[in-house]
Amino acid sequence: MDVAVIKTAGRVFEVFEYFREVRRALTVREISEHLSYPLSSTAVLMRSMAALGYLSYNQRLRAYFPTARLPMLVDWVYEQSSRGGALTPFMQELAERTDETVILAVQNDIFAQYIEVIQSSQTLQLYLPPGTRRLMCVSGLGWAMLAAQPDAAAQKMAHRTNLRIGKNEKKIDVDELLERLAEVRKKGYAFSHGAVSPGAGVIAMALPSEENEAQLGIGIGSVLERLEPAESRIVKTLRDTMKKYDYGTPVIHKDRKSLSRRATNPRHAKSPK
Repeated sequence: MDVAVIKTAGRVFEVFEYFREVRRALTVREISEHLSYPLSSTAVLMRSMAALGYLSYNQRLRAYFPTARLPMLVDWVYEQSSRGGALTPFMQELAERTDETVILAVQNDIFAQYIEVIQSSQTLQLYLPPGTRRLMCVSGLGWAMLAAQPDAAAQKMAHRTNLRIGKNEKKIDVDELLERLAEVRKKGYAFSHGAVSPGAGVIAMALPSEENEAQLGIGIGSVLERLEPAESRIVKTLRDTMKKYDYGTPVIHKDRKSLSRRATNPRHAKSPK
């Protein structure tokens, strides 16, 4: 399913993601061993990134460290966003209040891609590095973000996914997906029970987005033995923290056609408070 990535381009971003993980200067050997790159090509790559101004080299430590040039490339994204820089403290508070893994995902083609992750401090945890991708149609964060859109968009997503997944992989059942999204809209959140990884799950909600912005979702991930008994508390924490940071309530699309087709109870057409 993965789109082919030019090796050098992929390595550049993997290096920066490793810097983000350790938050310190790194030697060529450390990067080479951690990322399983040849030592010689790693040295060339690091010198090239330094020559372009994205890394600085400390002669005493014989190590590299990112410069301010990199964040300056994308600072305009946050400036244009109505959320600004509030996402980081928002996620940090969720991590402190739940003590579980907090995931910020963006809809990227047929995937929910994790762009920011705060790992749980607990010994038994759900480890999910930034960059992780899950199919929108079969993941908790994907369901939450699809529930913020009309059923027509979910149907197109299912068809596109079925065209691109491997022959031996299970096809997306459109009717099952629409039923799942109706349930998410009714509850106001998605809860995946081992949908991707056995014994693990995510409780997720869609965040509000501007018309020109990609859809975002926030999720709390953990092992099911902790997540299931804490479901009500985590849902309340998500809602309360969203309101505190002016994100309002979880985004739910009121698809009249889908609601009338699958629900006779008028309460199904209302977003839970």
